[in-house]
Amino acid sequence: MIDATDSDTTVLVAAADEPYAPTVCQALRASEHTDVRLVGTAESSGGVYADLDTFTPTVPADHEDLVSELVEVAHEESVDAVFPLGRPARRAVARARPIFEDLRITPVVAPLDGVLTAADAQQCLDALTTRQLAPVPDFAQVTDADELLGGARALGYPERSVVVRLSGGRRIALDPDGLDRTAVDDLPDVTIDDLPDEPLRLQTVAAVLRATTDTRRMQVTEALPGPRHAVDAVVRDGDLLAAVPQTVSQTSEGNVVRHTEPDEALLETTAAIADELDLEYNVVARFGTGPDGTRRLVGVVPGLDASVRLSLEAGVNTPGVALAAASGRGPTAPDPMTSVTLRVDETNHSPSVATQR
Repeated sequence: MIDATDSDTTVLVAAADEPYAPTVCQALRASEHTDVRLVGTAESSGGVYADLDTFTPTVPADHEDLVSELVEVAHEESVDAVFPLGRPARRAVARARPIFEDLRITPVVAPLDGVLTAADAQQCLDALTTRQLAPVPDFAQVTDADELLGGARALGYPERSVVVRLSGGRRIALDPDGLDRTAVDDLPDVTIDDLPDEPLRLQTVAAVLRATTDTRRMQVTEALPGPRHAVDAVVRDGDLLAAVPQTVSQTSEGNVVRHTEPDEALLETTAAIADELDLEYNVVARFGTGPDGTRRLVGVVPGLDASVRLSLEAGVNTPGVALAAASGRGPTAPDPMTSVTLRVDETNHSPSVATQR
């Protein structure tokens, strides 16, 4: 358990192979509230590029034995807090919160009910629509080819533009004039993850799902052609401790451009969403913009994602604030924010240019 009177804290970073893990570790080390020793775990060290003091391989993050292995590592390394990254690790640690707390280890993750609700897009958006906390796009939850066909047509395809949203934030635009099946027929063992980042015909995506018996939870939604927005926030006991509103756009070269943009309305909405879903510590709310200019909630991450990089560049250490909040040393007012633009090469998701003004 984190001792608020102790300046030294050992943090176990679970799933340290997540793409944004190096940024998270950099942020934790830069925390103003404590000196941090970082212990990392992942299935293999091959994809781990974070600055860690020690590393221990574990079973995959979605394996039923993950928690027992994390507990063993935590015991050996005298861990004070566990900071899970990625959906499977967050879910596992949230489910095991009582176990870690009994061992006097602070799990920096929301309660399980909130994590599960946020991870289930249908349940999350339904709950928030009922409370009228934020407009949401028309959507259908689908798991296979037949449901995809039915859901897209129910939303008005092909007369209406629709998008398939996959876990991890990837989007596939469906277009009756898009690439047909010949674009994927020659690819061996192709899955939906292998499809090109170009508009595809509905039948093309359905054919891939059917040929590979690929089943997963996906959303098919109305297309939101306007700017995308995200709020990288830290909440605790209903209070917004830090937050960075971000606008996400795409250049003609295919690069993602993120920039900070003060927006009190988005901050208020994010705080209300976190309170309704019983989320705490790190929360990311994602929004799209409809044809009429209305911003619509498209998803909630009960933790961190790639938006953390821009927050850190803007001078707001959201992982560090969350760790401080877990120890009772969190700030009483939101951190100040510097205006920043960050360009990201979409081919490898690495930041290339950051400018402050």
